[in-house]
Amino acid sequence: MRRLIALFPNLFFTLPLFISCSSSPPSLPALTPPGWQNGETSVYQVMRNDSVLFRRITTLEFDEESGTPVLLFTTVVRSESVPYYFLDSTTFALTRFTLIPVWFYRTVATEIAIAEVQAEFEAERIELRKETVDGSEEKTLRTGKGTYGIEMLPQLLRTIPLDPGLSFQVQGLVAMEFRTTPVSIKVLGTKLIGTPLGDFLCREVEVMEKRRNLRLLYELSDPHRLIAIRDLENATETVLVDFYIREMESLPSEPEP
Repeated sequence: MRRLIALFPNLFFTLPLFISCSSSPPSLPALTPPGWQNGETSVYQVMRNDSVLFRRITTLEFDEESGTPVLLFTTVVRSESVPYYFLDSTTFALTRFTLIPVWFYRTVATEIAIAEVQAEFEAERIELRKETVDGSEEKTLRTGKGTYGIEMLPQLLRTIPLDPGLSFQVQGLVAMEFRTTPVSIKVLGTKLIGTPLGDFLCREVEVMEKRRNLRLLYELSDPHRLIAIRDLENATETVLVDFYIREMESLPSEPEP
Protein backbone atom coordinates (compact mmCIF):
# COMPACT_ATOMS: atom_id res chain seq x y z
CA MET A 1 0.00 0.00 0.00
CA ARG A 2 2.78 2.44 0.90
CA ARG A 3 4.48 1.63 -2.39
CA LEU A 4 1.29 2.39 -4.29
CA ILE A 5 0.91 5.71 -2.52
CA ALA A 6 4.53 6.55 -3.31
CA LEU A 7 4.07 5.71 -7.00
CA PHE A 8 0.69 7.46 -7.34
CA PRO A 9 0.53 10.05 -4.52
CA ASN A 10 -2.59 11.80 -5.86
CA LEU A 11 -4.60 8.71 -6.79
CA PHE A 12 -6.06 8.09 -3.33
CA PHE A 13 -7.19 11.72 -3.05
CA THR A 14 -8.57 12.30 -6.55
CA LEU A 15 -10.52 9.04 -6.78
CA PRO A 16 -12.97 9.79 -3.90
CA LEU A 17 -13.38 13.33 -5.28
CA PHE A 18 -14.17 11.93 -8.73
CA ILE A 19 -16.73 9.54 -7.30
CA SER A 20 -18.36 12.34 -5.29
CA CYS A 21 -18.49 14.77 -8.21
CA SER A 22 -19.79 12.23 -10.71
CA SER A 23 -22.65 10.94 -8.56
CA SER A 24 -26.02 12.00 -9.94
CA PRO A 25 -28.54 13.93 -7.78
CA PRO A 26 -31.50 12.03 -6.32
CA SER A 27 -34.24 11.43 -8.86
CA LEU A 28 -37.98 11.97 -8.55
CA PRO A 29 -39.44 10.05 -5.56
CA ALA A 30 -42.40 7.69 -5.88
CA LEU A 31 -45.62 9.52 -6.73
CA THR A 32 -48.81 8.97 -4.73
CA PRO A 33 -51.94 10.72 -6.08
CA PRO A 34 -53.67 12.71 -3.31
CA GLY A 35 -57.42 13.02 -2.87
CA TRP A 36 -58.05 14.74 -6.21
CA GLN A 37 -61.62 16.01 -6.64
CA ASN A 38 -63.23 16.37 -10.04
CA GLY A 39 -63.90 20.08 -10.54
CA GLU A 40 -61.70 21.34 -7.70
CA THR A 41 -61.06 25.02 -8.36
CA SER A 42 -58.43 27.13 -6.62
CA VAL A 43 -58.48 30.92 -6.89
CA TYR A 44 -55.32 32.91 -6.10
CA GLN A 45 -54.31 36.55 -5.96
CA VAL A 46 -50.82 37.52 -7.15
CA MET A 47 -49.65 40.41 -4.97
CA ARG A 48 -46.73 42.78 -4.61
CA ASN A 49 -46.51 45.27 -1.73
CA ASP A 50 -50.14 44.57 -0.78
CA SER A 51 -51.35 45.40 -4.32
CA VAL A 52 -53.20 42.74 -6.31
CA LEU A 53 -51.61 42.44 -9.75
CA PHE A 54 -53.18 39.30 -11.20
CA ARG A 55 -55.86 36.71 -10.51
CA ARG A 56 -54.93 33.06 -11.06
CA ILE A 57 -57.53 30.29 -11.31
CA THR A 58 -56.64 26.59 -11.49
CA THR A 59 -59.24 23.91 -12.25
CA LEU A 60 -58.89 20.12 -12.23
CA GLU A 61 -61.08 17.91 -14.39
CA PHE A 62 -61.24 14.11 -14.71
CA ASP A 63 -61.20 13.08 -18.36
CA GLU A 64 -60.06 10.37 -20.78
CA GLU A 65 -57.51 10.25 -23.61
CA SER A 66 -57.96 7.28 -25.97
CA GLY A 67 -59.53 5.28 -23.16
CA THR A 68 -56.89 6.22 -20.59
CA PRO A 69 -58.09 8.17 -17.51
CA VAL A 70 -56.31 11.52 -17.27
CA LEU A 71 -56.22 14.61 -15.10
CA LEU A 72 -56.73 17.90 -16.94
CA PHE A 73 -55.30 20.95 -15.18
CA THR A 74 -56.17 24.40 -16.52
CA THR A 75 -54.64 27.57 -15.11
CA VAL A 76 -55.64 31.05 -16.29
CA VAL A 77 -53.83 34.20 -15.17
CA ARG A 78 -55.41 37.59 -15.98
CA SER A 79 -54.65 41.20 -15.18
CA GLU A 80 -56.37 42.43 -12.04
CA SER A 81 -55.10 45.95 -11.39
CA VAL A 82 -52.19 46.38 -13.81
CA PRO A 83 -52.97 48.97 -16.52
CA TYR A 84 -52.52 46.63 -19.48
CA TYR A 85 -54.09 43.50 -20.94
CA PHE A 86 -52.45 40.19 -20.05
CA LEU A 87 -53.56 36.58 -20.36
CA ASP A 88 -51.58 33.43 -19.60
CA SER A 89 -53.59 30.24 -20.11
CA THR A 90 -52.12 26.76 -19.59
CA THR A 91 -53.74 23.33 -19.90
CA PHE A 92 -51.99 20.00 -19.52
CA ALA A 93 -52.88 16.34 -19.10
CA LEU A 94 -51.33 13.71 -16.82
CA THR A 95 -52.35 10.06 -16.70
CA ARG A 96 -54.66 9.82 -13.70
CA PHE A 97 -52.96 7.09 -11.69
CA THR A 98 -49.37 6.90 -13.00
CA LEU A 99 -49.01 10.70 -13.47
CA ILE A 100 -47.18 10.47 -16.79
CA PRO A 101 -47.32 13.68 -18.87
CA VAL A 102 -49.47 13.34 -22.00
CA TRP A 103 -49.69 16.81 -23.58
CA PHE A 104 -49.34 20.49 -22.77
CA TYR A 105 -50.79 23.69 -24.29
CA ARG A 106 -50.09 27.30 -23.37
CA THR A 107 -51.18 30.71 -24.68
CA VAL A 108 -49.60 34.01 -23.62
CA ALA A 109 -51.26 37.18 -24.90
CA THR A 110 -50.70 40.90 -24.36
CA GLU A 111 -52.01 44.02 -26.09
CA ILE A 112 -49.34 43.74 -28.78
CA ALA A 113 -48.43 40.06 -29.13
CA ILE A 114 -49.64 36.50 -28.77
CA ALA A 115 -47.74 33.20 -28.60
CA GLU A 116 -49.06 29.64 -28.45
CA VAL A 117 -47.07 26.47 -27.80
CA GLN A 118 -48.08 22.84 -27.61
CA ALA A 119 -46.14 19.76 -26.57
CA GLU A 120 -46.87 16.07 -27.10
CA PHE A 121 -45.02 13.79 -24.67
CA GLU A 122 -43.89 10.43 -25.98
CA ALA A 123 -41.68 7.69 -24.52
CA GLU A 124 -38.30 9.24 -25.28
CA ARG A 125 -39.09 12.51 -26.99
CA ILE A 126 -41.28 15.61 -26.89
CA GLU A 127 -42.81 17.07 -30.06
CA LEU A 128 -43.10 20.87 -29.83
CA ARG A 129 -44.88 23.40 -32.01
CA LYS A 130 -45.01 27.17 -31.43
CA GLU A 131 -47.11 29.81 -33.18
CA THR A 132 -46.36 33.55 -33.02
CA VAL A 133 -47.03 36.59 -35.22
CA ASP A 134 -43.76 35.75 -36.95
CA GLY A 135 -44.91 32.28 -38.00
CA SER A 136 -44.67 28.73 -36.74
CA GLU A 137 -41.76 26.64 -35.49
CA GLU A 138 -41.43 22.95 -34.69
CA LYS A 139 -38.84 20.95 -32.81
CA THR A 140 -38.30 17.47 -31.38
CA LEU A 141 -36.49 17.15 -28.06
CA ARG A 142 -34.94 13.84 -27.07
CA THR A 143 -35.62 13.28 -23.38
CA GLY A 144 -35.39 10.63 -20.72
CA LYS A 145 -38.06 9.33 -18.40
CA GLY A 146 -39.34 11.80 -15.85
CA THR A 147 -39.35 15.04 -17.88
CA TYR A 148 -42.25 17.34 -16.96
CA GLY A 149 -43.29 20.78 -18.09
CA ILE A 150 -42.20 23.50 -15.67
CA GLU A 151 -45.87 24.46 -15.34
CA MET A 152 -46.73 20.90 -14.26
CA LEU A 153 -44.48 20.89 -11.22
CA PRO A 154 -46.78 22.78 -8.79
CA GLN A 155 -49.39 20.02 -9.20
CA LEU A 156 -46.87 17.19 -9.38
CA LEU A 157 -45.45 18.15 -5.97
CA ARG A 158 -48.85 17.45 -4.42
CA THR A 159 -48.19 13.75 -5.09
CA ILE A 160 -44.88 13.50 -3.20
CA PRO A 161 -44.49 12.94 0.56
CA LEU A 162 -42.86 16.27 1.44
CA ASP A 163 -40.74 15.20 4.38
CA PRO A 164 -38.41 17.94 5.73
CA GLY A 165 -34.94 17.64 4.22
CA LEU A 166 -36.11 15.73 1.14
CA SER A 167 -34.25 16.90 -1.97
CA PHE A 168 -34.23 15.69 -5.55
CA GLN A 169 -34.00 16.87 -9.14
CA VAL A 170 -36.30 16.64 -12.14
CA GLN A 171 -35.85 17.60 -15.77
CA GLY A 172 -38.17 20.48 -16.61
CA LEU A 173 -39.44 21.46 -20.05
CA VAL A 174 -39.54 25.20 -20.82
CA ALA A 175 -41.86 24.79 -23.79
CA MET A 176 -41.90 28.42 -24.97
CA GLU A 177 -38.12 28.32 -25.29
CA PHE A 178 -37.84 24.79 -26.75
CA ARG A 179 -35.42 23.67 -24.02
CA THR A 180 -35.16 21.48 -20.94
CA THR A 181 -33.44 22.40 -17.72
CA PRO A 182 -32.61 20.65 -14.43
CA VAL A 183 -34.87 21.76 -11.56
CA SER A 184 -33.69 21.29 -7.98
CA ILE A 185 -36.34 20.73 -5.32
CA LYS A 186 -35.85 20.75 -1.56
CA VAL A 187 -38.29 20.60 1.34
CA LEU A 188 -37.27 23.33 3.79
CA GLY A 189 -39.64 22.69 6.67
CA THR A 190 -43.08 23.57 8.06
CA LYS A 191 -44.76 26.99 8.27
CA LEU A 192 -48.11 28.37 9.34
CA ILE A 193 -49.54 30.42 6.44
CA GLY A 194 -52.37 32.90 6.87
CA THR A 195 -54.88 33.30 4.01
CA PRO A 196 -58.40 34.75 3.59
CA LEU A 197 -59.61 31.14 4.00
CA GLY A 198 -57.86 30.75 7.35
CA ASP A 199 -54.52 29.50 8.59
CA PHE A 200 -52.87 26.45 7.04
CA LEU A 201 -49.97 24.38 8.32
CA CYS A 202 -47.79 23.95 5.23
CA ARG A 203 -44.63 22.36 3.94
CA GLU A 204 -42.32 24.95 2.40
CA VAL A 205 -40.62 23.71 -0.79
CA GLU A 206 -37.77 25.43 -2.60
CA VAL A 207 -37.90 25.07 -6.40
CA MET A 208 -34.83 26.32 -8.24
CA GLU A 209 -33.67 26.39 -11.84
CA LYS A 210 -31.04 28.67 -13.29
CA ARG A 211 -33.48 31.54 -13.93
CA ARG A 212 -36.01 31.18 -11.12
CA ASN A 213 -36.13 30.70 -7.36
CA LEU A 214 -39.57 29.93 -5.93
CA ARG A 215 -40.93 28.90 -2.55
CA LEU A 216 -44.09 26.81 -2.80
CA LEU A 217 -46.21 26.13 0.28
CA TYR A 218 -48.45 23.05 0.41
CA GLU A 219 -51.22 22.15 2.81
CA LEU A 220 -49.83 19.52 5.16
CA SER A 221 -53.03 17.46 5.19
CA ASP A 222 -54.57 15.67 2.22
CA PRO A 223 -55.26 16.70 -0.59
CA HIS A 224 -52.12 18.85 -0.15
CA ARG A 225 -53.45 21.92 -1.93
CA LEU A 226 -51.03 24.59 -3.09
CA ILE A 227 -51.62 27.43 -0.62
CA ALA A 228 -49.06 30.05 -1.65
CA ILE A 229 -46.13 30.79 -3.98
CA ARG A 230 -43.34 33.21 -3.15
CA ASP A 231 -41.36 34.43 -6.15
CA LEU A 232 -38.09 35.77 -4.76
CA GLU A 233 -36.89 37.34 -8.02
CA ASN A 234 -40.10 39.24 -8.79
CA ALA A 235 -40.94 39.99 -5.14
CA THR A 236 -44.49 38.67 -5.58
CA GLU A 237 -46.64 36.39 -3.47
CA THR A 238 -49.47 34.23 -4.79
CA VAL A 239 -52.05 33.38 -2.11
CA LEU A 240 -55.11 31.11 -2.12
CA VAL A 241 -58.22 33.25 -1.63
CA ASP A 242 -61.03 30.86 -2.64
CA PHE A 243 -61.60 27.15 -3.20
CA TYR A 244 -64.69 25.32 -4.42
CA ILE A 245 -65.81 22.26 -6.41
CA ARG A 246 -67.08 23.21 -9.85
CA GLU A 247 -69.72 20.89 -11.30
CA MET A 248 -68.19 18.91 -14.16
CA GLU A 249 -69.75 16.61 -16.74
CA SER A 250 -69.49 13.05 -15.42
CA LEU A 251 -67.62 10.45 -17.43
CA PRO A 252 -69.75 7.55 -18.68
CA SER A 253 -69.31 4.41 -16.58
CA GLU A 254 -69.46 2.25 -19.74
CA PRO A 255 -68.65 2.95 -23.38
CA GLU A 256 -71.66 4.12 -25.35
CA PRO A 257 -72.90 1.67 -28.02
